Amino acid sequence: MATYNTVIKKRNATNNGWDSVLPITTAENVLINAEGDTLATHFAENATLLDNTNVNNYVFNTGKNITLKNMQLYSLRVNLSSTGPVTIKIDNNPALPLKNIATSTQLGAGKVKQWRVFQVWYDSSVPCFFLRASSSGNAVAGDVLAGKTFSNDDGTDLVGIIPIKNPDFADSIPATSAMVFNNWGDGNNYALFGISPGTFIGSGVNWIRWYQPDLVPQNIKAGVSILGVTGTGPKYAVGDTLSLRLAFNKAPIVTQRSQPNASDTYADRIFSYDNYILRLRNYSSYAYLQNVPGSSASWTVQSPPVTGGSGSYNRINPITLTRNGYLYFTIFQGLNELQRIQFSNGATIRSGVAIGLTGTFEIASSDDSYVYVVGCTPSGNNPTIVTIEKYDPNTLARIATITCTIPGNRPMPAFRACVDSSGYIYIGYNIARSGYANCCRDYYAYWENTLWKFNPSGGNPIVTYTIGSKPSNTTPNPSGMIEGNGRMGICNGIIYQSDRINTLRSFNTSLQLTGTVSTPTAVYYSDSEEIRRTQDNRVQVRYKIFTGNCQLVGDIESGGGNTIDDIKYMDATNAYGIWRSYSYAYLNSIEHGLKIVS
Repeated sequence: MATYNTVIKKRNATNNGWDSVLPITTAENVLINAEGDTLATHFAENATLLDNTNVNNYVFNTGKNITLKNMQLYSLRVNLSSTGPVTIKIDNNPALPLKNIATSTQLGAGKVKQWRVFQVWYDSSVPCFFLRASSSGNAVAGDVLAGKTFSNDDGTDLVGIIPIKNPDFADSIPATSAMVFNNWGDGNNYALFGISPGTFIGSGVNWIRWYQPDLVPQNIKAGVSILGVTGTGPKYAVGDTLSLRLAFNKAPIVTQRSQPNASDTYADRIFSYDNYILRLRNYSSYAYLQNVPGSSASWTVQSPPVTGGSGSYNRINPITLTRNGYLYFTIFQGLNELQRIQFSNGATIRSGVAIGLTGTFEIASSDDSYVYVVGCTPSGNNPTIVTIEKYDPNTLARIATITCTIPGNRPMPAFRACVDSSGYIYIGYNIARSGYANCCRDYYAYWENTLWKFNPSGGNPIVTYTIGSKPSNTTPNPSGMIEGNGRMGICNGIIYQSDRINTLRSFNTSLQLTGTVSTPTAVYYSDSEEIRRTQDNRVQVRYKIFTGNCQLVGDIESGGGNTIDDIKYMDATNAYGIWRSYSYAYLNSIEHGLKIVS
């Protein structure tokens, strides 16, 4: 049926023309297009609809029960801002997600704001509603300063999160890190001060400060300026001798030599105790003692007995501890015992306690007052179990047996340990092996260097630091790597480790690497890189002396002739050493002075 437009007219009052008469109707009866949409529907679709009660799942009522049309635009307003994923429901149509047209992701918390009119359009192909962008841009919260608002494709009044660092002391802020850098290719050193990444420096900041209590004139060489501080300290240079021998510039020399003990060709260890120099025969049965002033005297043989021990000889482990006027060491004579010994007016005061560990073990270096014996040979197979016994230094009573669990299988007796002043335990596994197996047909080589930190009670590691490793295979180990096991030690909160390529490393108590330096070439197979704590809190590795983070401060190797078995640093000017000449071993007093070498 066709639709016609009809114009109704009547004669006007003066009968000289026609007036138009318009019919009275409603919006529901007025069609606006050929599809049958009425004017009332048009008004409902274009009105601003309100949801006064719901949150997130918003519901709007046009009063006309409209049918959604593809690409139709709707104006909406809500009483409650969104706190989660948003859906829109209009009349009896299904609830549909409200999405971002740029990302096709559903809008969430804070994207629909209270009493803020927003427009959406219906897409029947998804189906969903898309938010009509009232703004545009690609900035996100991490691009804008904290507290500042901005707009992007997601909406308006978004808040930035970049932190603003304002002055907290005068017109400065503290640095979070500092370093000296000289790798920009211009040959110059630069002091760099860092702040937290992504921080915006406020307009009132003129300086970044770094607390340096040691940056004072007396700590700087006279005439040298560092960061504006001019030094007033001594004008020593690299290689200058820092001792009373400065005027004579004397290098280390042998000044006195003892008489040898009979027919000793074993490698020796030497260390100081009270007023004695002690010498241990490696893998032998005796400890030889020499009073320091009596350099011309012969060795005195000491052979401490083992409680309940049996056999024709005993053997003292060369890794020992001197503390509180006593010497602590482990000894074997049919069974193992921890002993402490003191020599007083010619008398020997000794006590001992049986060690509960099996396999290879030794005394661990420690910063606290206790004595620790670590089992170098693990038990368990994936995980590996390392056991440490803790002893009272006065009574030798066993206080605790501490079990440390290490992931993986490491069967070789290569574990070393040290303990800091708070009782935290540090264990290192530093080993290198190579050779032939299966009747010398198959070559193998492997190495590993890993450190772990444990709580004082043991358990699982809380920090792990791996320097490197190589599984057992036919590929040779790195060039220069020596067979055997590395060592660990601790001195004033600095952890030291010597590895199998003659490198000494230092770590803080978080196992962060703080220093690296080359050490003397190893002499012995399994205990060559022993790390010794000197009486003046330095670190000795063979004939070199270190302090702090692997800073080399002295070299006391002396040209005493023949084979040098060992050297013991005493103080800034004195040391003692063992030299072998043919089948005899001599104690030598070494006169030396520490030198600035770096």
